[in-house]
Amino acid sequence: MGTPPALFRGLAAVCLGLSGCVVETADPAEPADCVDCADAAPDGAAPAPEPPAQPACLDERPPLDLLLVIDNSGSMCEEQDALGQAFEAFHAAIGEWDWRLAVVSTDMNPDNGFRGAFGASPALPVPSLNCLDAAGEPHVPDTEDCRDVDGVPVLDSRFFEPDELARRFRCMVNLGTHGDGFEKALAAADLSLDCGGPNADLLFPCGAADPQFLRPGAALAVIYIGDEDDCSAPVDDMASGRMVDCDPETARCEIPRTENNSCVWYADDLIPVQTYVERLRRVNPDAAAVTALTLSGPRFAPIDGHPVRFEPGPADPMCVDDADEPIVDAACCPEGRCTGAIPPVCEGGFGAAFAGNRLRAMTEAFPGGCVGRDCSSICAPDDMNGLAGQLALKLSAALPPPCE
Repeated sequence: MGTPPALFRGLAAVCLGLSGCVVETADPAEPADCVDCADAAPDGAAPAPEPPAQPACLDERPPLDLLLVIDNSGSMCEEQDALGQAFEAFHAAIGEWDWRLAVVSTDMNPDNGFRGAFGASPALPVPSLNCLDAAGEPHVPDTEDCRDVDGVPVLDSRFFEPDELARRFRCMVNLGTHGDGFEKALAAADLSLDCGGPNADLLFPCGAADPQFLRPGAALAVIYIGDEDDCSAPVDDMASGRMVDCDPETARCEIPRTENNSCVWYADDLIPVQTYVERLRRVNPDAAAVTALTLSGPRFAPIDGHPVRFEPGPADPMCVDDADEPIVDAACCPEGRCTGAIPPVCEGGFGAAFAGNRLRAMTEAFPGGCVGRDCSSICAPDDMNGLAGQLALKLSAALPPPCE
């Protein structure tokens, strides 16, 4: 497993990436228009508020609300374990802040009961068939001492000493690996911060008398962690006032679950990333700053200047290698269009990962978001020193200056 804490040294630094400017980056894979899923106000309702003006400088350090959106599908035990061991680096980066942490999973399956809720139960400390440890034995999550954290929605840094913060942090991020394999990070984060969602009584914009999250004047950082891309479809758009007209003639409501490839094949039918960008910018009208970052698979390298896309259908037998993996090159993917199953984009100390196109498009629109194909790759070498350096450089460039 290498040295897992180093994986998230850069992740801890993301909490410092609170900038006074917003960089908007287009996502070439997203359609220009979205039928029936614009974030428009209902008839007669007040229009959505404008996003808060970002400060050019800061008189003092604001409070920090940090939301981790963690993939809890079957391939994520190593990454969760690494994150759970990384608190020392995390605390070194933001220990002087008044910070609060909430965690949600990417599982939006109604049968599993998570759906954007803070305070999901830590994984049980029992062997997992989804993951093997360094000795080749079933992995056991490090959660033996976590029962008192079960259901606690927000970790408040003011109330505990570092050792206890470290224990609670480890418990909260070890969600287990029994979540839905159709990961919906963007929808889960969106619902978790919405006044029609399960955490409304904790949120300042929703009228909470003693808000635990989205506090007035606080900076907000959202970090998406996963080894597969987002698959948020119109059927997952559960936030208040955003009912989608799922007319089968104009839009697909739900991505077919018969194929693991469906989320990529039918990416144009998912809710546009820009919809989630705009919602996050407006989620707390009194925020000091908003930023987002991801640890996910890199994009495939463009082919002849075209972004790589995958379409349903049988692959050409000449475009499958000896390991039965699809070949992604100019011959097999003219103008970037590949047919057939989607291969992993990379493999590292924590296993294989698939291209996180939507997660990267989301975070590139915010200060501190990683720009470029290879940055913040969850498949980087085990020690992740290069990843930590890339994140630190990106975030130091995004920091607003102190006011004179």
